Amino acid sequence: MAAPLLEVAGVGKRFGRLTVLDDVSFSLAPGEAFGIVGPNGAGKSTLLNVVNGVLRPDAGSVTFDGADVTRAGAAARCRAGMGRSYQIPRPFGGMTVLENALVAASFGGGHSGRAATDCAWGALETAGLGNQADVPAGSLRLLDRKRLELARALATEPRLVLLDEIAGGLTEAEVPALVETVRGLVAQGVAVVWIEHVVHALVAVVTRLLCLTYGRVLAVGDPHAVLADPQVVEVYLGSTIGGDDPVVEAT
Repeated sequence: MAAPLLEVAGVGKRFGRLTVLDDVSFSLAPGEAFGIVGPNGAGKSTLLNVVNGVLRPDAGSVTFDGADVTRAGAAARCRAGMGRSYQIPRPFGGMTVLENALVAASFGGGHSGRAATDCAWGALETAGLGNQADVPAGSLRLLDRKRLELARALATEPRLVLLDEIAGGLTEAEVPALVETVRGLVAQGVAVVWIEHVVHALVAVVTRLLCLTYGRVLAVGDPHAVLADPQVVEVYLGSTIGGDDPVVEAT
Protein backbone atom coordinates (compact mmCIF):
# COMPACT_ATOMS: atom_id res chain seq x y z
CA MET A 1 0.00 0.00 0.00
CA ALA A 2 1.38 3.42 -0.99
CA ALA A 3 2.39 5.81 1.75
CA PRO A 4 0.00 8.75 2.21
CA LEU A 5 0.76 11.85 0.19
CA LEU A 6 -0.87 14.05 2.83
CA GLU A 7 -1.42 13.42 6.53
CA VAL A 8 -3.32 15.85 8.75
CA ALA A 9 -3.02 14.71 12.37
CA GLY A 10 -4.91 16.19 15.31
CA VAL A 11 -4.98 19.70 13.86
CA GLY A 12 -6.43 22.45 16.01
CA LYS A 13 -6.79 26.16 15.29
CA ARG A 14 -8.10 28.98 17.47
CA PHE A 15 -8.78 32.65 16.84
CA GLY A 16 -8.76 34.17 20.30
CA ARG A 17 -11.25 32.20 22.34
CA LEU A 18 -12.97 30.77 19.28
CA THR A 19 -11.95 27.21 18.38
CA VAL A 20 -12.29 26.86 14.61
CA LEU A 21 -10.62 23.46 14.18
CA ASP A 22 -10.59 20.80 16.90
CA ASP A 23 -8.56 17.58 16.55
CA VAL A 24 -9.06 17.22 12.78
CA SER A 25 -7.32 14.22 11.20
CA PHE A 26 -7.39 12.64 7.74
CA SER A 27 -4.95 11.24 5.19
CA LEU A 28 -4.83 11.26 1.42
CA ALA A 29 -3.26 8.73 -0.92
CA PRO A 30 -1.33 9.79 -4.04
CA GLY A 31 -3.78 10.49 -6.86
CA GLU A 32 -6.86 10.29 -4.59
CA ALA A 33 -9.86 12.61 -4.87
CA PHE A 34 -11.11 13.58 -1.39
CA GLY A 35 -14.11 15.79 -0.66
CA ILE A 36 -14.96 17.98 2.33
CA VAL A 37 -18.47 19.22 3.15
CA GLY A 38 -20.06 20.96 6.09
CA PRO A 39 -22.29 23.87 7.00
CA ASN A 40 -21.10 27.45 6.64
CA GLY A 41 -18.71 28.30 9.45
CA ALA A 42 -17.65 24.67 9.97
CA GLY A 43 -13.97 25.53 9.48
CA LYS A 44 -13.53 24.12 5.96
CA SER A 45 -11.57 27.00 4.42
CA THR A 46 -9.56 27.39 7.61
CA LEU A 47 -8.60 23.73 7.26
CA LEU A 48 -7.35 24.30 3.71
CA ASN A 49 -5.41 27.34 4.92
CA VAL A 50 -3.71 25.18 7.54
CA VAL A 51 -2.98 22.44 5.01
CA ASN A 52 -1.34 24.78 2.50
CA GLY A 53 0.50 26.92 5.04
CA VAL A 54 -1.45 30.18 4.98
CA LEU A 55 -2.23 29.53 8.66
CA ARG A 56 -0.15 27.68 11.25
CA PRO A 57 -2.08 25.28 13.49
CA ASP A 58 -2.13 25.66 17.27
CA ALA A 59 -2.07 21.88 17.64
CA GLY A 60 -1.34 18.86 15.50
CA SER A 61 0.76 18.42 12.39
CA VAL A 62 0.68 18.40 8.59
CA THR A 63 2.90 15.95 6.68
CA PHE A 64 3.30 16.16 2.91
CA ASP A 65 5.11 13.49 0.92
CA GLY A 66 6.72 12.16 4.09
CA ALA A 67 8.03 15.54 5.29
CA ASP A 68 6.66 17.47 8.26
CA VAL A 69 5.57 20.81 6.78
CA THR A 70 3.65 22.07 9.82
CA ARG A 71 5.91 25.10 10.20
CA ALA A 72 6.56 25.63 6.49
CA GLY A 73 4.91 28.57 4.74
CA ALA A 74 2.62 28.50 1.74
CA ALA A 75 5.41 29.30 -0.74
CA ALA A 76 7.54 26.39 0.45
CA ARG A 77 4.59 24.01 0.24
CA CYS A 78 3.81 25.22 -3.25
CA ARG A 79 7.37 24.53 -4.36
CA ALA A 80 7.07 21.07 -2.75
CA GLY A 81 4.07 20.26 -4.96
CA MET A 82 0.95 21.60 -3.24
CA GLY A 83 -1.33 23.85 -5.32
CA ARG A 84 -4.34 25.85 -4.14
CA SER A 85 -7.35 27.57 -5.69
CA TYR A 86 -9.49 30.08 -3.82
CA GLN A 87 -13.24 30.41 -3.50
CA ILE A 88 -13.33 33.88 -5.08
CA PRO A 89 -11.14 34.11 -8.21
CA ARG A 90 -8.92 37.18 -8.21
CA PRO A 91 -6.92 37.07 -11.44
CA PHE A 92 -4.65 39.88 -12.56
CA GLY A 93 -7.41 41.50 -14.61
CA GLY A 94 -5.11 43.62 -16.77
CA MET A 95 -3.02 40.63 -17.80
CA THR A 96 -3.94 38.01 -20.34
CA VAL A 97 -4.98 34.50 -19.36
CA LEU A 98 -1.56 33.19 -20.39
CA GLU A 99 0.27 35.89 -18.44
CA ASN A 100 -1.70 34.94 -15.32
CA ALA A 101 -0.61 31.32 -15.72
CA LEU A 102 2.98 32.42 -16.36
CA VAL A 103 3.05 34.32 -13.08
CA ALA A 104 1.98 31.17 -11.27
CA ALA A 105 4.53 29.00 -13.10
CA SER A 106 7.32 31.48 -12.42
CA PHE A 107 6.71 32.62 -8.86
CA GLY A 108 4.72 29.65 -7.54
CA GLY A 109 6.44 26.84 -9.39
CA GLY A 110 9.91 28.39 -9.58
CA HIS A 111 10.22 27.92 -13.34
CA SER A 112 11.75 30.31 -15.83
CA GLY A 113 12.04 30.80 -19.56
CA ARG A 114 10.75 28.01 -21.78
CA ALA A 115 9.95 25.76 -18.80
CA ALA A 116 7.61 28.39 -17.34
CA THR A 117 5.89 28.88 -20.69
CA ASP A 118 5.41 25.14 -21.15
CA CYS A 119 3.95 24.79 -17.64
CA ALA A 120 1.59 27.72 -18.23
CA TRP A 121 0.38 26.39 -21.58
CA GLY A 122 -0.08 22.89 -20.21
CA ALA A 123 -2.14 24.23 -17.29
CA LEU A 124 -4.37 26.25 -19.61
CA GLU A 125 -4.97 23.24 -21.86
CA THR A 126 -5.85 21.05 -18.87
CA ALA A 127 -8.22 23.69 -17.51
CA GLY A 128 -9.89 24.20 -20.88
CA LEU A 129 -8.56 27.68 -21.55
CA GLY A 130 -6.04 27.01 -24.29
CA ASN A 131 -8.12 28.92 -26.84
CA GLN A 132 -8.37 32.00 -24.61
CA ALA A 133 -4.69 32.51 -23.81
CA ASP A 134 -4.62 36.06 -25.23
CA VAL A 135 -7.91 37.18 -23.65
CA PRO A 136 -7.64 39.76 -20.82
CA ALA A 137 -8.40 37.91 -17.59
CA GLY A 138 -10.63 40.73 -16.40
CA SER A 139 -13.08 40.07 -19.24
CA LEU A 140 -13.67 36.38 -18.48
CA ARG A 141 -17.08 35.08 -17.43
CA LEU A 142 -17.34 33.33 -14.08
CA LEU A 143 -16.85 29.77 -15.37
CA ASP A 144 -13.67 30.77 -17.16
CA ARG A 145 -12.42 32.74 -14.14
CA LYS A 146 -12.89 29.53 -12.14
CA ARG A 147 -10.97 27.66 -14.84
CA LEU A 148 -8.20 30.23 -14.69
CA GLU A 149 -8.05 29.89 -10.91
CA LEU A 150 -7.52 26.16 -11.42
CA ALA A 151 -4.99 26.76 -14.20
CA ARG A 152 -2.91 29.03 -11.99
CA ALA A 153 -2.75 26.26 -9.39
CA LEU A 154 -1.84 23.67 -12.06
CA ALA A 155 0.90 25.88 -13.52
CA THR A 156 2.96 25.20 -10.40
CA GLU A 157 3.00 21.49 -11.37
CA PRO A 158 1.40 20.23 -8.14
CA ARG A 159 0.98 16.64 -6.99
CA LEU A 160 -1.86 17.85 -4.74
CA VAL A 161 -4.44 20.53 -5.54
CA LEU A 162 -6.69 22.05 -2.87
CA LEU A 163 -9.96 23.33 -4.37
CA ASP A 164 -12.16 25.72 -2.38
CA GLU A 165 -15.72 25.80 -3.77
CA ILE A 166 -14.59 25.94 -7.37
CA ALA A 167 -18.15 25.18 -8.53
CA GLY A 168 -19.70 27.90 -6.37
CA GLY A 169 -21.69 30.49 -8.31
CA LEU A 170 -21.86 28.45 -11.51
CA THR A 171 -25.15 27.66 -13.21
CA GLU A 172 -26.37 24.08 -13.20
CA ALA A 173 -25.52 23.86 -16.91
CA GLU A 174 -21.91 24.94 -16.28
CA VAL A 175 -21.14 22.46 -13.49
CA PRO A 176 -20.70 19.29 -15.64
CA ALA A 177 -17.88 20.88 -17.66
CA LEU A 178 -16.02 21.73 -14.47
CA VAL A 179 -16.60 18.22 -13.10
CA GLU A 180 -15.05 16.74 -16.24
CA THR A 181 -12.04 19.03 -15.86
CA VAL A 182 -11.45 17.89 -12.29
CA ARG A 183 -11.99 14.25 -13.29
CA GLY A 184 -9.35 14.66 -15.98
CA LEU A 185 -6.95 16.10 -13.44
CA VAL A 186 -7.40 13.09 -11.16
CA ALA A 187 -7.00 10.76 -14.13
CA GLN A 188 -3.56 12.32 -14.68
CA GLY A 189 -2.57 11.27 -11.15
CA VAL A 190 -2.95 14.58 -9.35
CA ALA A 191 -4.47 14.24 -5.87
CA VAL A 192 -7.37 16.55 -5.02
CA VAL A 193 -8.87 17.83 -1.78
CA TRP A 194 -12.12 19.57 -2.75
CA ILE A 195 -14.38 21.66 -0.53
CA GLU A 196 -17.76 22.13 -2.20
CA HIS A 197 -21.41 22.96 -1.46
CA VAL A 198 -22.48 21.67 -4.87
CA VAL A 199 -22.54 18.13 -3.52
CA HIS A 200 -23.55 16.29 -6.68
CA ALA A 201 -20.39 17.65 -8.32
CA LEU A 202 -18.29 16.29 -5.46
CA VAL A 203 -19.93 12.86 -5.49
CA ALA A 204 -19.26 12.59 -9.22
CA VAL A 205 -15.50 12.81 -8.58
CA VAL A 206 -14.39 11.96 -5.05
CA THR A 207 -13.93 8.48 -3.61
CA ARG A 208 -14.07 9.59 0.04
CA LEU A 209 -15.93 12.37 1.79
CA LEU A 210 -15.40 14.11 5.13
CA CYS A 211 -18.10 16.12 6.90
CA LEU A 212 -16.87 18.88 9.19
CA THR A 213 -19.05 20.67 11.72
CA TYR A 214 -18.08 23.13 14.46
CA GLY A 215 -14.47 22.44 13.54
CA ARG A 216 -14.67 18.69 14.23
CA VAL A 217 -14.86 15.66 11.96
CA LEU A 218 -18.41 14.32 12.08
CA ALA A 219 -18.07 11.53 9.52
CA VAL A 220 -15.61 10.31 6.89
CA GLY A 221 -15.83 7.50 4.34
CA ASP A 222 -17.76 6.52 1.23
CA PRO A 223 -19.50 9.66 -0.10
CA HIS A 224 -22.98 8.12 -0.28
CA ALA A 225 -22.66 6.60 3.18
CA VAL A 226 -21.52 9.91 4.68
CA LEU A 227 -24.37 11.84 3.06
CA ALA A 228 -26.86 9.25 4.34
CA ASP A 229 -25.52 9.44 7.90
CA PRO A 230 -28.37 10.77 10.12
CA GLN A 231 -26.02 13.18 11.91
CA VAL A 232 -24.79 14.60 8.61
CA VAL A 233 -28.35 14.98 7.37
CA GLU A 234 -29.25 16.85 10.55
CA VAL A 235 -26.34 19.29 10.71
CA TYR A 236 -25.59 19.79 7.03
CA LEU A 237 -28.50 18.80 4.80
CA GLY A 238 -31.34 19.27 7.27
CA SER A 239 -31.68 23.00 6.78
CA THR A 240 -32.50 22.50 3.09
CA ILE A 241 -34.84 19.52 3.35
CA GLY A 242 -38.12 20.49 1.78
CA GLY A 243 -36.44 22.50 -0.95
CA ASP A 244 -36.08 21.50 -4.56
CA ASP A 245 -32.81 19.60 -4.21
CA PRO A 246 -31.11 19.50 -0.80
CA VAL A 247 -28.12 17.63 -2.13
CA VAL A 248 -27.37 20.03 -4.97
CA GLU A 249 -27.02 23.22 -2.98
CA ALA A 250 -26.69 22.55 0.74
CA THR A 251 -25.59 25.77 2.43
